[in-house]
Amino acid sequence: IMNAIVHQVTGQDSMSVVDTSSFISAGELVMKSGVENVLNAISIVMGETYMAVRPRKAKLMIINALNSGMYTNRMRKISFYTRDAQASGAFNTDLFTNFEDGFDLISKIFELRVEKDADMLESIAKQTRLLRRSVVFDKRLGDEILENLSILQEMHLSLRDSLFDKRLAIAALLRTNKTDSEVKKDLGIVLKDINSLVEFTNVNMNILDNIQTLFSNQINIEQNKIIKIFTMVTVAMMPPTLIATIYGMNFTHMPELEWTYAYPIVLSIMVISTILPIIYFKKKKWM
Repeated sequence: IMNAIVHQVTGQDSMSVVDTSSFISAGELVMKSGVENVLNAISIVMGETYMAVRPRKAKLMIINALNSGMYTNRMRKISFYTRDAQASGAFNTDLFTNFEDGFDLISKIFELRVEKDADMLESIAKQTRLLRRSVVFDKRLGDEILENLSILQEMHLSLRDSLFDKRLAIAALLRTNKTDSEVKKDLGIVLKDINSLVEFTNVNMNILDNIQTLFSNQINIEQNKIIKIFTMVTVAMMPPTLIATIYGMNFTHMPELEWTYAYPIVLSIMVISTILPIIYFKKKKWM
């Protein structure tokens, strides 16, 4: 198969892939042609081998050493055409393909892709719940939480856009008259799954928005706590500051300056005036 891909991309028949080293060399040669050319070559080769669309239960000849061409008896082991691997040299064996036609093939691709999307959504939802727990219960704040939140939001947006594109493509397939009833039935089931995933994605997006709001509120609460502490300290220090300011004025006649115990009395008043607001704040449960 790798030799066939090299031939499709480069037109060369000289390279022979026989071991790991030559396989890597062939891969490097193929990749130099560009992604689009590689995908086209893979599509052609897959179509010529085990991805070919064939009727179900068709009488096909097992490819083996007796066949002339690029494919050898190794191809008989591919279970895509047959339920059980047949012995080399078996001919006209009943082979069972998984796909009836191209529309059946693409419906299976959509089905597989939607299952992968569902697994991704489940994983993202789990990460979302852990992030919410970190913000609400663990009180974790910081750039890491905000970065994880942004990553999850971006993943949800990308996945939702992908689901929208799939839904449009499936709707177009359902409108065409070329698909049979069985394929349309399968596509209808896939479409319902996509609609459910879109709703689930919207729910997760709302949860992420809620987490962002909780994160912002938590930061505001922490900032308010700091501001409240500074405010209480300022209020508690205002009376002693006022007393110190009054007795710091350079008036000539201040009777208290002549008192023997004026200094300890003023200090005691300043301490009491500081303690009383603190007691009041504690009584009001502001501290």
